[in-house]
Amino acid sequence: MKNKKWAILVIVALFIVTSTGCFGSKKNDDFSEISKSLAQHSNQLKDELGVTLVGYAADPKENVFKIGIGYDSALTEIRLKQIIEEYLSNSVSTIQGSDWHQRLKPYNLIIERIGDVKTNFPILAHKNERETDLTWVN
Repeated sequence: MKNKKWAILVIVALFIVTSTGCFGSKKNDDFSEISKSLAQHSNQLKDELGVTLVGYAADPKENVFKIGIGYDSALTEIRLKQIIEEYLSNSVSTIQGSDWHQRLKPYNLIIERIGDVKTNFPILAHKNERETDLTWVN
């Protein structure tokens, strides 16, 4: 009888550990999938008139995606916002047909201007975890 209780306890503990491990793994898989899609679609930004440089980075430990964009005076602020919105929509929304706002909700997102300086890139827009919209910095 003691062995039977012990066996049941071990099975329950194993089930809990396995379930917890799978849950964390799904989030890592999701992060990797989104990261891959954002990187692959960065050519979309490069093809835009006025865009001079594009960079991309992701850090799963910090739960953040960073998109760097360099541009010249040919790119207006309105058009910049449009192409970032289109880029996010085209790259993230294609994964399981979801809206990028919801798909990126669990993550931080930072849009930086690159090219003018070598470090401490100015932040153009950001989105924190549990938020769905970008906040543009003026």
